[in-house]
Amino acid sequence: MAYRIAILDDDPVLLKQVCHQAEMCAHQREVECVFSPFSSSYDVEPFFFDAYLLDISMPEMDGIQLAMRIRRSGSMSPIIYISGIEARVFEALRTQPLRFIRKPHLKEELPEAMDALFEQFKIYGSDTLIVTTNRATMNIPVHKILYIESFDKMQRVVTDETDYDVYSSMQFFEKELTKRNFFRIHRGYLINMSAVLYIQKQEAAMRNGAKLPISRFKVEEAKERLNAEVFRA
Repeated sequence: MAYRIAILDDDPVLLKQVCHQAEMCAHQREVECVFSPFSSSYDVEPFFFDAYLLDISMPEMDGIQLAMRIRRSGSMSPIIYISGIEARVFEALRTQPLRFIRKPHLKEELPEAMDALFEQFKIYGSDTLIVTTNRATMNIPVHKILYIESFDKMQRVVTDETDYDVYSSMQFFEKELTKRNFFRIHRGYLINMSAVLYIQKQEAAMRNGAKLPISRFKVEEAKERLNAEVFRA
């Protein structure tokens, strides 16, 4: 699976240069990526990409404003700023960027930033999950998944907006999502710990109102994970 990376800059020459150097880094490190160049912040989807390389100085909506929009959507995909405006670095920190690259030092600083990005991919994987339903193959943003419910050979992926019946095993989802802070609370449920409101007795109350059963052998670990999530937030 290729990682999707958005690159934003209103200077067409620099945009082409960043794309070329990023592609070279990915090729040299044998990381499969698809780079999408943009000259306007309004064209960048806040939950579609696995990473963002953003210029700060942009007309209308600047790079930091776009990053805030990305974070408000719930996405924690890595953000790398590429900017000549060093004075705004502390403002940029509010969006938890992975790196801040100075445009005059692009050639020297981009490779290290891409290495850090690829390491993030290695640890956490993609922020989108490719699944096949009875209608189509689609990308589902991981941060929008509330939980997975098992129905034998079919699993129901419950998100903030809708549900998807997917032809994959629960083991597949557990393998793919455990590193994204999902926890198997019951043989029939894999939940996103960031979507849990509280745990009471042997039930997990989710933000969509669902109350899911927790195996008595998993209650204490579920509580520990929820406490860790609260303090992490």
